Amino acid sequence: ALAIVSGSAGGLGSALCEALVAQGCSVAHCDVHEGRLQDVHQRLLRLTSDGIGGIKDRAASVSAHVVDVADEASVARLAREVGETHSTKGRKLLLFNNAGVVGGESIFGDRRDFDRCFETNWRGVYLPTRAFLPMLLESSRGCIINTSSILGFWANPSYFHSTTAYSASKFAVKGFTEALIADFRLRAPHLSVAVVMPGHVGTSIVDSLPPVDVAAFRDSYAQAKRHLDSVRGTSEYESLERAGLVAQYSKDLDKIPDDVLAKRVQGVRARFSRGGMKPKDAAEVILKGIKR
Repeated sequence: ALAIVSGSAGGLGSALCEALVAQGCSVAHCDVHEGRLQDVHQRLLRLTSDGIGGIKDRAASVSAHVVDVADEASVARLAREVGETHSTKGRKLLLFNNAGVVGGESIFGDRRDFDRCFETNWRGVYLPTRAFLPMLLESSRGCIINTSSILGFWANPSYFHSTTAYSASKFAVKGFTEALIADFRLRAPHLSVAVVMPGHVGTSIVDSLPPVDVAAFRDSYAQAKRHLDSVRGTSEYESLERAGLVAQYSKDLDKIPDDVLAKRVQGVRARFSRGGMKPKDAAEVILKGIKR
């Protein structure tokens, strides 16, 4: 089998690549970050040179490609390169549309940041699906695996924190995948599609966020405090108090210097990267699921 994996320069993507190669699957993997992509590629090459379980004639072939999955020309080039590098016709094919970024917290925020997040997460699924569809149609059996998120079920992770662009893009991925189930059933029954809805997986995805904007953080915090003041004495306030949000937003940020506040926010991001399910474990769950 041949697997095409996007977003392979770290986290879940690199874990999927390593697990696939370990199972004897050839892999064409891509990312926009060339340096980290090559680091992962060297690890995969070491796996293939050692063979699978020491049996070298079962070793998989791997190729690395620098690609921006939100750019149609870049994705079209990826499809051409994969077709030139690997045999595909009549073969089992897996397309893992896994690349993603975070950002675009608010529709009232920076338009470029919002569009970057939405387009990478949505077009990064749609464009490869389009580009690889001819190849998938010529396969003996094919499966598209699209990475959405728990935020594709539940748009707001907390009462005062919005993830508008990210959540909207992940809802789009989920809806697109579900729609393809019937589309493939009728028009390409040898193809299947699956959607992955991860919760907290400890990856470096927060590295795709812009640097901490202390002024914007202070403004969001002040907005939350003003809302709390406006609902004081209501059942909503009581619910928020029980949830600990009143205490959380009772601090006086004016007493905290900008550099200290920026470090605290960066610390939260770092703890997110270290926490959650390990990417290796998440990859194992995904691969078990699609084998069924």
